[in-house]
Amino acid sequence: MKLLSDNPTQFVLRLGLFVYLAITLTTFEAGAAPSFSGIVTPRDKGYEGLLFQTEEPGKYLPAPLLGTDVNIDVSGIISRVRVRHFYKNPTEHWVEGIYVFPLADKSAVDTLTMRIGKRIIKGVIEEKAQARRIYNEAREKGQRAALLETQRPNIFRTSVANIGPSDGIIIEIAYQETIAVKNGQFRLRFPMVVGPRYTPTSALLAQLASVLSGDEKTLPETENLSSPILQPEQGPLNPVNLTVRIEGKLPIRDVKSHHHPVVISNPGGGPISVKLQDGPVPADRDFELTWFPDIPRAAVSIYTEDWKGERYGLVMVTPPAGKSPQVSNRNREIIFIIDTSGSMAGKSLNQAKASLRYALENLGHQDRFNVIQFNSQTSSLFGAAVPANKRNLSAARIYIDDLDAQGGTEMRSAIRFALDGQDDRSRLRQVIFITDGGVSNEAELFQEIAARLGDTRFFTIGIGSAPNQHFMRWAAKYGRGTFTFIGDLDQAESRMKELWEKLSRPVLTHLSIQPRSEGFIEAYPKMIPDLFVGEPVVFAFRFSDGLKAFKVRGQGPNGLWSEDFNLENASTGKGISKLWAREKIDNLGSSVYWGVFTDEVHKEATDVALKHELVTRYTSLVGVDETPARGAGEDLVSKNMPANLPFGWEYEKVFGGNNGNGMPLMHKTLLREARNFYQTANASIKQVAPAAMVQGASASTATKILTLPQTATPSHLYLLIGLLFVFSAILLALMRVRLRACR
Repeated sequence: MKLLSDNPTQFVLRLGLFVYLAITLTTFEAGAAPSFSGIVTPRDKGYEGLLFQTEEPGKYLPAPLLGTDVNIDVSGIISRVRVRHFYKNPTEHWVEGIYVFPLADKSAVDTLTMRIGKRIIKGVIEEKAQARRIYNEAREKGQRAALLETQRPNIFRTSVANIGPSDGIIIEIAYQETIAVKNGQFRLRFPMVVGPRYTPTSALLAQLASVLSGDEKTLPETENLSSPILQPEQGPLNPVNLTVRIEGKLPIRDVKSHHHPVVISNPGGGPISVKLQDGPVPADRDFELTWFPDIPRAAVSIYTEDWKGERYGLVMVTPPAGKSPQVSNRNREIIFIIDTSGSMAGKSLNQAKASLRYALENLGHQDRFNVIQFNSQTSSLFGAAVPANKRNLSAARIYIDDLDAQGGTEMRSAIRFALDGQDDRSRLRQVIFITDGGVSNEAELFQEIAARLGDTRFFTIGIGSAPNQHFMRWAAKYGRGTFTFIGDLDQAESRMKELWEKLSRPVLTHLSIQPRSEGFIEAYPKMIPDLFVGEPVVFAFRFSDGLKAFKVRGQGPNGLWSEDFNLENASTGKGISKLWAREKIDNLGSSVYWGVFTDEVHKEATDVALKHELVTRYTSLVGVDETPARGAGEDLVSKNMPANLPFGWEYEKVFGGNNGNGMPLMHKTLLREARNFYQTANASIKQVAPAAMVQGASASTATKILTLPQTATPSHLYLLIGLLFVFSAILLALMRVRLRACR
């Protein structure tokens, strides 16, 4: 940390901030988390909707209203999704609405449209910083504008500026994605809510060090991963209407919605239509739809597309019929990791326990196992893996029954405990990680898995109504395993049975795709996951016009496996070029973990995103109505759109009480205030501003940060000491100015 400085004023200022915020962080960790500020209960002041508290005591403003309409068109293994957000301003003020929402983690987002009455404004793709500048300028000019950004592959943020009094704006977003296929079953998942994300204390202290050193570039993008969360009695908000249309040349059977009642129709034997049975539903859980195409299992499906003079393809590869690997005779060591943090309380923990019990019942006598739990701390049932005999299994059942959900989500120590980084061909070592994935430091965890994996395979199980799909998929990818989701108790046994089939059989490893004739093929992902029984691998590729066929090769339990695929027999698909571009950008992002220079990755990924017009961490979509709407003398009120607590979560376990794991969400507020305060104070010192100006900034920060919990530590004394350093820095700056004036 760059705490020392040639400038003694900056040194004292940084030291004061460090003491002030470090003590505040530990205070939050030790005590009860305060609730989110700014949101009050409905029906206050006679208003029937949700209200936001303003800066003026006792004054409230109605929150902007939001509704969502979703249309999903499925063709083969590709879906096209259109999401419409309806923003309504019920106030007499001009409003900016900011909404954080999830989309599928493999989505290739390429469209932003803003509708104002009969006017339609289409968004254009720009580099992220440039898009933000365009939006900010339009907002200040009073123009209606919309900005779509992403900071994670599955978390997006829409900012809509200058929604007029009693006015409405429709924002439409569209994207492509591939449908997951497991054991011949097609699985479509549409996420509806972003659960609160936990940021580990170690990551927060690292961010704090960056703030105090003035190094803005090292700050991770964690501030906008969550919206303010309503207490259950305040919701639900954001009604969602959803329709799925499944096209196909072959019959489809066993269409099932797992978490929402639906009406399924097949008019005239045409495409199948799926609609919500009772109309719009609260945005508080993922929508999951599954079906079986009524055909024999195919070894491969190939789709191609011509786009701007280039050729792209998509291929789904499974082990050919009759060549499935046999059950492994290697000794197994299976390590179970279960998340017992506060967000897992209630239904989620029950699902996790049911999954664990099923796994224990299916261990063989030759297997070894261990159970690890983590929340704010990590602990294990045994010091190391033990034989799966009656005595040890009985101890494991008692251990599981006693598990309770509380505290934070400190995943890193659990991953380190489970992965030893060793290669051992005498055993088949596997880790099963059961969690809702509610963390913000995914990249750090992926690095940990990749660095310590060795010969182990890492499998993830997403638990609950709104698991973090990005974490589940990529942790399994870096762990060369697979992932599944368990959204209710009814799914626990069937999904665990599927997973157990994969665990008990060897896989095809070291997969590669190669051209069979002259020409080139550029396929992604580069780091191809192992091919498990019943779970295809999907490649997106770009190829030369003259290429007629390619070969997929892999290493199986009985030696080399290969299959030839003919491109001349491919079906025509749409949007494949965008899926390829998304995979390439993901691959470039992954290369940072292996030492590739970040600026090189940034440039290449940005070029690909701009060419294919995709929203990524490097690019955004922005749309501006050129006609000014808000007058120069009219103020703009900016508010984050609140979100529902995910279904089944217990508010008090996440945000309240000594066991809540919501404290780090408050830490982000502290870090933001620290950065703003540091910049303000530092600039004021350089400009020799009056002491009152800086003192006002610090007092505002101290009061805005939220009321601190009462704990057994003398936290207020420590805070006063920290603030004393800050004020000392200010006085020191003023004294230096006076001394210079006297010379």
